[in-house]
Amino acid sequence: MVLLPFVVLLYLMVHSGYVKNRMVQVRNAVMHTEANAEALKTVEGSAVISMPAEANAEKIPKQNFTFTSYSQAVSSQADGESKVVFLAFADMGGFPMAMNFYLTSIQKYDIRNVLFVSSSEEFCSRFRAIRVACFVYMNESAHDKTSVYLSKDFINKMNIRTYMILEALQLGYHVIHSDVDVVFFRDPTERILDLCHFKDTKKVCDVAALWDSGAHNAGFLFIRNSSASISMYKKMEHTAKTTNIDDQKALNGAMRSLKKELRITSLPGAEFQSGLQFFDNSHRQFAGDHPCTNCIVMHNNWIVSMEAKVYRFKEMHMWLYDQDEYYSSTRRRYLAYQNPTYFGNDSTTLAAERRSLITALAIGRILNRTVILPKFVCAKKAQQCTILQHYLLRIFDQSFGSSYREHTFLLNELVPLTVRNSSRLTCALRNTTEAIPSSSEKIIRNQSTYTTHKKINTTNGKKRFS
Repeated sequence: MVLLPFVVLLYLMVHSGYVKNRMVQVRNAVMHTEANAEALKTVEGSAVISMPAEANAEKIPKQNFTFTSYSQAVSSQADGESKVVFLAFADMGGFPMAMNFYLTSIQKYDIRNVLFVSSSEEFCSRFRAIRVACFVYMNESAHDKTSVYLSKDFINKMNIRTYMILEALQLGYHVIHSDVDVVFFRDPTERILDLCHFKDTKKVCDVAALWDSGAHNAGFLFIRNSSASISMYKKMEHTAKTTNIDDQKALNGAMRSLKKELRITSLPGAEFQSGLQFFDNSHRQFAGDHPCTNCIVMHNNWIVSMEAKVYRFKEMHMWLYDQDEYYSSTRRRYLAYQNPTYFGNDSTTLAAERRSLITALAIGRILNRTVILPKFVCAKKAQQCTILQHYLLRIFDQSFGSSYREHTFLLNELVPLTVRNSSRLTCALRNTTEAIPSSSEKIIRNQSTYTTHKKINTTNGKKRFS
């Protein structure tokens, strides 16, 4: 029964001669895409980065970011007055996330004293190509793939952060370390130094870390160059070399063992938030939900898989990396649909939503349109949430990774106005239980030029052609 709408649609299209023509178009589109992909491989970075050249020329210092040593790299990037340096580690598996961190947080707030550190020469080559400082600290065999949380590869990569921070401290610098799955709402430097009484030696702290539901987070913290903080990181280095413990557990263990020596400050939770606090506890799912006026830093953790983290950023309009014209394409066509209304029963509603999703993806594939996802019902709450509540996106993307967009896609300022306002590029599937959104919500009533396009009515999850 789940595939019945797809079968009916396929039958109608076969008899109209549409499928044969569509297969030719899809085949040509695939060939065209592969040709473009080969051409992009010859370009440093192999992806489109939406950054105006004039603005970049003003914001990024014109200097050569080729360093012969880590000492030279850190001294080149650290602030000359405060001796504070931002350090961010990532590898090729996290390159898109690192680019987004650069665009949303580093470039946006014109932070100059930053050094990206990697285990991949390709990663650093791509950053140096856009005049961003990067240093290959050490090679790691799994540098070109995304590592599963707490896997051996993951722990090895995270421990590189311990080594690079310790060395920077020993070189005499203060470190603000940030993971790349982080978004700044403003430059956090002034607030951090104020919290640590940086200019008052009687009140100064050794470490100030984001508090993460029962533990200090190793993904965002300030470490002052002091004998106590160096001792802490030496303990963490020993843990990294002799155990399989990740750096967050090592950090908290070292803090406990040195609690009489270390002056520790927890960054205020209202301003420096974990993913649990920002998304789940504050009920933020979509762009515009409960704006955080106090936020300075948000760490997108407490969620499994890189795919899910990226999607969560996209729904909140916190993703600016326009890879492969994800947002900016004026050639791609879209299809928007709505889920059935809530039926007073979670299982019935979720089953209807699943059938609607399958049908929409099938129609989108046949018509070569990218499906814009609706809101879904959160189980046991009768509230609206994202697809992340029901599907493991890492597995979902294996089949549909390029076939859909987030619910708030058409509201994103990166999407061209010609796409947002064109009924030729964006059509909607009508649902009889709920009216089609108005044009102010950026989803347009169907006025498609496809003569074979059928409008679908949905009643209690069952579909019929009209």
